[in-house]
Amino acid sequence: MVTITHAAKPSSWKYAFERCKTWLQAGITDFKKRPLVGLLSGIGFFSISYLTVAGLYLLDMSWMLVPVFSGVTLVAPLLAIGLYRAALQVKEGRSRPIASPGQLVVAGAVLLLLLITWVRAAAILYAVFFGLKPVPALGETLHILAQTPTGLILSLVGISVGGLFASFTLAVAAFSIPMLVDRKVDAFTAMGRSFSACAHNFKLATAWGVLTTGIMIAGLATGFIATIILFPLVGFATWHAYDDLFGASAN
Repeated sequence: MVTITHAAKPSSWKYAFERCKTWLQAGITDFKKRPLVGLLSGIGFFSISYLTVAGLYLLDMSWMLVPVFSGVTLVAPLLAIGLYRAALQVKEGRSRPIASPGQLVVAGAVLLLLLITWVRAAAILYAVFFGLKPVPALGETLHILAQTPTGLILSLVGISVGGLFASFTLAVAAFSIPMLVDRKVDAFTAMGRSFSACAHNFKLATAWGVLTTGIMIAGLATGFIATIILFPLVGFATWHAYDDLFGASAN
């Protein structure tokens, strides 16, 4: 049975962001203790990002870059599994295997399904506003979204729908993936408990989502180069968020 220790509800947004700051500081400390794991993870994220961009361009599907990278939060927790395990090892001072490897596969399948659903939803939204016309290349797509009345409306709707997808996924994945690394529990139970923790600590979860999304957007804006450092930093910090809210097990 998994014991849950939800954090006390913060009384203000200031408290929430200060709490998040302590998680980031703890993440920096872990990065310094496990630099090789952190850098390998960051390089892995960087490489996957570039391969995704190259693949979409080669397939003449550059328009998908917008929905794919707006949905990066849907699968990012899966890429941080090694970071969660390293942070757990730092905490316990010993190495132990991932507690629920099979359930991580189940959780990964659910998150990938959500990503595919979001990409498909983005294509359907485009069809609703522009009909069955061929989707233009990325540059023209961005021009349409930013400088035409219909495109602006589509952008607002897309941001709203994408925000719902991202918020839901953050709620179910943010703490469930670290939990599956740490504890023997099934994927859907872990996701439910992650969602419950976010619901009971709404300001804290929202502040964490805003900070981590902002950090990753800053990394993407550098052509992914900064994500080599920022991705592992966020991953290590997310482990400390989980540990703070649930308390890592003593298995």
